[in-house]
Amino acid sequence: MRYIIGWLMFGRRVERTIFIIALAMYLSACGSAQVTSRTQNLVTLANGTPGTVYVADFPLQATEIHSEGLGANSDRRGLLGQVFPDSPFVIHTTRQDKAEHLVTLMNRSLTDDLTKHGLHVEPLEPGAPRPSSGWLVSGEFVSVDEGNRIRRSLLGFGAGQTDLEVRAYVTDLTNSAGKQPMLDVTTDAKSGKTPGAALGFNPLVAAGGFVFAGSDSDKDVKNTASKLSDEIVQRLFPNQKNP
Repeated sequence: MRYIIGWLMFGRRVERTIFIIALAMYLSACGSAQVTSRTQNLVTLANGTPGTVYVADFPLQATEIHSEGLGANSDRRGLLGQVFPDSPFVIHTTRQDKAEHLVTLMNRSLTDDLTKHGLHVEPLEPGAPRPSSGWLVSGEFVSVDEGNRIRRSLLGFGAGQTDLEVRAYVTDLTNSAGKQPMLDVTTDAKSGKTPGAALGFNPLVAAGGFVFAGSDSDKDVKNTASKLSDEIVQRLFPNQKNP
């Protein structure tokens, strides 16, 4: 009996260890964002560092969000939506709810990342008058594909991966009428290629992977904001990384 109990306890420890390792692998595989096109207008480049960089919301329509698999078109219960408004543990109430969340996350992430580069950054509120000086970072979500959450968590290796394409512009607001953007960048971000839970035949890993797979689009947005911030600094401040 003692021998059997010992093996059972050992098996549980192994199962917990596998679960922790698998989740660590999933969290470390955050995907990446890359620049797919870039246009830099040397004629309209501004002189010097702007007093303020304004970040406008990147518009996103609910109908532009695509997803596949179980729960892709389901609504979460109102109570969970109020208690956990942005939690990956639940499904957003509607696609419009998710669209608004991604727009807010992009604005906040860009603001934070550009601030880390030493710039004075302010979000530009929707409907606010366009400032007459400084720089404006604006753009749009070209496409948002949330992929297949079940395939990502079970199969992995890129199966059911997310795909986020964004286009961003940097404009000098001083006498900006008729001006072309100083910088026009398009990026593409995808989720990582971590092995799925089916590789280890572990239901705990499968459940954990499914939970964390719900935040992959958020990671895509954050990776995109980081890439765009780096591009702005590298292209418009070529001689210094931290203006």
